[in-house]
Amino acid sequence: MVKEIAPLRAKVVEINGPAMRGNRKSDLVLLIAFALEPKKLNTMMDDLDRLPPSQAADFAAAVKSLEANPQGIILGPSRSATLKKKIGDTFTVFSTNYPGIDLEVTVVGYFPPGRYNQQSAIHRDYLLRAMDAYKQRKKQEHPMAQRTLNLVWLKVNNAGEAAR
Repeated sequence: MVKEIAPLRAKVVEINGPAMRGNRKSDLVLLIAFALEPKKLNTMMDDLDRLPPSQAADFAAAVKSLEANPQGIILGPSRSATLKKKIGDTFTVFSTNYPGIDLEVTVVGYFPPGRYNQQSAIHRDYLLRAMDAYKQRKKQEHPMAQRTLNLVWLKVNNAGEAAR
């Protein structure tokens, strides 16, 4: 009998990008946005569950804001500076992975400085609802509607379990 391995943590991620800061092609800025369940950010992205207390409180508030506002986005500090966006600012993400799916997002918080300086995260439900809206608008499913899952992370106890 084969023993089932239960992952310690699992994350399902849709990836969306790039972003546009203005109306000209020269204003195009790449933005990789992980679309996931906000509550999974702390446990699935390395080291976010081991932040110093001051950073942990700020990041927990950002995650809570993203849970409350599905149109929110959490930005890394460097990415925020590149985009010239601060908390409360709204901008549109024009997707290359999902053409025709444009998401208006509002900055709700930041990743702590360091490892995730260039990252961003959005609520996956917003992306999925945008796919549904596309279908209603166009009277057909988006060509990528069945392909929004781009990445799966599983964390297991040890390398032996991972090999199985």
